[in-house]
Amino acid sequence: MFAWDDRKQVLRFESASLRFNTDLTVGKIRAMFQGKEEAVVEDVRNREQQQQIQAEEEDFLSLFENFSISHNIDFSWQTGTDGKTRFEVGSNSLNCRGNVQLTKNWAISVGNFGYDFKNQGLSYPSFGFTRDLHCWVMDFSWQPQRGTYSFNIRVKPGTLEFIKIPYQRNNADASAVF
Repeated sequence: MFAWDDRKQVLRFESASLRFNTDLTVGKIRAMFQGKEEAVVEDVRNREQQQQIQAEEEDFLSLFENFSISHNIDFSWQTGTDGKTRFEVGSNSLNCRGNVQLTKNWAISVGNFGYDFKNQGLSYPSFGFTRDLHCWVMDFSWQPQRGTYSFNIRVKPGTLEFIKIPYQRNNADASAVF
């Protein structure tokens, strides 16, 4: 069946969607308010050095320089079989994620901590920490709303990187004891 045969129209609107995503770091927001442009880093090694220098600053806000704040919103329009057009907000959420380098050997990570305005609740956050043990790395991550966590001790990249001691637990393992 063609739209011309049914309604004498050349085209028929059925659906459309529109998505807006923003992603800013605390460093970019800070630079905007101070009227500075953020330095563009071409080499990843230079970026790591720059982040390390920023982490050593005395300013408390500099601990959160690499935190990313994102806002996502989706809109959709659909024409039903009755010919009425319906508008819907598919998702609308504000999220934050990033790492805080507490010391040279300790780091804390926050992943996807945010609020979902459509479902009126927190998103699925994750928290973790990492400890540099010279030749080894120990990390722990926890997803409280999902009831899961993982603990790893692994060798730093090099000749013995195949050695790994993982431990994971989720809500299906509730009867087991750590």
